[in-house]
Amino acid sequence: MKKIYVFLLLLSFTGFNKLLAQEASPEKKVKSVTGYNLENKKKELDHLTNFNKDGLKTDETEYFSDGKVKNKTVFEYDSNKHCIKETRYNTKGKVEKVVVFEYDATGNKTRENTVNTVKHTRSEKIFEYSYY
Repeated sequence: MKKIYVFLLLLSFTGFNKLLAQEASPEKKVKSVTGYNLENKKKELDHLTNFNKDGLKTDETEYFSDGKVKNKTVFEYDSNKHCIKETRYNTKGKVEKVVVFEYDATGNKTRENTVNTVKHTRSEKIFEYSYY
């Protein structure tokens, strides 16, 4: 027992305590996520999502099985990190759809306006919240 006590005492003087008490390294943030389909044991690119340093999705690209771009959506944010606009591009890089979001002072989404340039349609949604 005495040998164990001396051993632990020596470890404390050698800096072992510092090793144990080290702060955890800063959490790693996701830069991108790549999704694959597994067809016949073959890995095929399905989508790629990129994020900014705040962890917010900046864009998402979907792919056909041959690796060509199916569509791409770009996300824009306000200073409160609310997504205020989504712009979707088609295979040829032309704007297919734009969705604009509005929020109230507490950060709840209150309105969503969509313009589909392909179908030449426009839609609007409003959101109301009830609380306990």
